[in-house]
Order: sequence, then C-alpha cells, then structure tokens
Amino acid sequence: MDPGVTERQPSRLPCPLYEQPLRLPARGELVVRATDRAGNAARKIVTLGDRPSRPELVERFNTPHFNESARLQYAGDEDWWGLEIVQPGMYDIQLLASPEPYELAMYTVDGDPLADAAANGSRSIGLRERLDPGRYLVRVHSEPDAYNPGSSYRLRATNVGEARP
Repeated sequence: MDPGVTERQPSRLPCPLYEQPLRLPARGELVVRATDRAGNAARKIVTLGDRPSRPELVERFNTPHFNESARLQYAGDEDWWGLEIVQPGMYDIQLLASPEPYELAMYTVDGDPLADAAANGSRSIGLRERLDPGRYLVRVHSEPDAYNPGSSYRLRATNVGEARP
C-alpha cells in the first residue's frame, strides 16, 4: 500500500453521495479505488497536473522530434517524461525558455542515471547523448526555493545525427 493512504473495509451501508463538487488541488497523484458489491476491486493512480511526478506513472513515451510545453505545479514538483528511441543516434534533449534554475536529467526505465544538467543562469539547458533503441525517462525538477507558479517550460527532443562509436 502507498504510504499515507488509509484503506477501510467496504461498508454494507449505502455509499454516500457528494452533493457538492469535490475540489482537490492539482498536485501529485490521486489513488482511486473502487470496490463493487461482489468484492471486486479496481485501483488506479491518476495524475493531477500536466505531467506525472513519479517515474513509474509515465505512460506516454514520445518519439523524437517533439517539442511540448509544461509547467511545474508546486514547489518541489518534478515532471517525468517518457522518451522512446527507435533508431540509434545522437539526441539533443533540451529544456527551453525556463526562467528558473531548473534541472534536467535522463534515466533508463530501470532508474539508472545517464546524464544531467542544471541551468546556471541560462534560460535553456540541454543534454546530448548517444542513445540506443529503447525507452528512457527524462526528469525536469527545480529546487523548492526556485519555484515560480507563473513559469512554464518547453521540452524538446531531436535526433541530431548518426551515433559514432
């Protein structure tokens, strides 16, 4: 069970109905669990915000070339992106137009770090890596004191040529 999640046994009483909208802040993930009267349970983790904030929740893997915008939702948030490489080669992964000192890092899907970079006063940072076919994860993060709720960024991934051994 996820830490901080309380489970209770299904009640034999009728399910309560919400008469007003349930409002939640768009931060992190929401664990939704439903159990029918026969005892069959379904559990799903739903991302609140524009990008998953945990690597295991990445479901979409983009193939380069892509250029997408996003926003860190709260102080300490991190965005995880999926990257699918079809052809071996050199790839640029760039974090563009970020006015904040964000960090960019790349990992294997198993969590092994491959590369990282930090914006040291520059509005863009990038990684240039030789990648083999497969799936990779890219993390965008800022330190809690560097968070700005009004800033957004773009993540761009491009194949820049053949890989040289």
